[in-house]
Amino acid sequence: MLCRRSMLAAAIAAVSMPASAQTWPTRPVRIIVPYPPGSGTDIIGRVVAEQLQASWGQPVVVENRPGAGGTIGTDAGAKAAPDGYSFLVSDVGPLAMAPSLYASLPYDPVRDFGPVSLIARLPFVLVVHPAVPARTVAELVALAKARPGEVTYASVGNGSATHLAMELFRTAEGIQLTHVPYRGSAPALNDVVGGQVSAMFVNTASSADLIREGRLRGLAIGSREPSPILPDVPALSKALGKDMEAGVWFGLLAPKGTEEALVRRVSADVVRVLANQGVRAKLEGLGAEIATSQPAEFAALIAAERDRWAPVVRASGARIE
Repeated sequence: MLCRRSMLAAAIAAVSMPASAQTWPTRPVRIIVPYPPGSGTDIIGRVVAEQLQASWGQPVVVENRPGAGGTIGTDAGAKAAPDGYSFLVSDVGPLAMAPSLYASLPYDPVRDFGPVSLIARLPFVLVVHPAVPARTVAELVALAKARPGEVTYASVGNGSATHLAMELFRTAEGIQLTHVPYRGSAPALNDVVGGQVSAMFVNTASSADLIREGRLRGLAIGSREPSPILPDVPALSKALGKDMEAGVWFGLLAPKGTEEALVRRVSADVVRVLANQGVRAKLEGLGAEIATSQPAEFAALIAAERDRWAPVVRASGARIE
């Protein structure tokens, strides 16, 4: 529904652009990604950059600025010149979780950006090592209640989306789990596959093949419906019998002060390129769900998600000075 509204609004916006927005761009455009190459945000950012480059007829260069849970690159996006030649692809972590995690941030996710469009959502899968004696979410909860603190779970870092998703699950079910934070997704996932850690919330792009190969057991997926790439893994809300989602969303933003007409033009272009069947197939093959929006809708999402995650961060005790 959101995507259809976005496409209609994009079509209307495209015919009402000022001349400056219609003739832009006249030189290369930069998209900052606040994570290393190969990360989920980077993969999605590069798919969008490739399509916009073909549409605009100018190079669209992805610049990776990783560090501090995505906040370094996100700050670089906030402080870039608002001239229409610098954008940011970021996600729920730096935009909605970081304000509650960090004692202070060098940017404000609501005030310092001109949101352009939501791009996609990527659900997490709750996975366990095959040796864990739990084949369903209910059995994992029962195991954790029988052995408080003995079930361990990996995350890609303290206060990360994977950490807070498990905290949301843990508190909802009233269970004690032991958190094992890592510096990045690769070492965390490797230790779950190796059996050193029991469980993890991990994105579908990283886990689908491992689940299909039997190297991990998928207990539930954090989307409202099962994923086409993992049809045998039930939705988390159905497995729990209560409304719960777990995953990340990604969006494109401009520095605050970027010409409003240009933001509308880029938003319309993002909606249009993501409607392409080939692009949709590429992202959906990773388990992502295309989810475009109008700038105001994306701004409202960021504010709402910041408020949603604040109590989860407080309950987790995670804090970064």
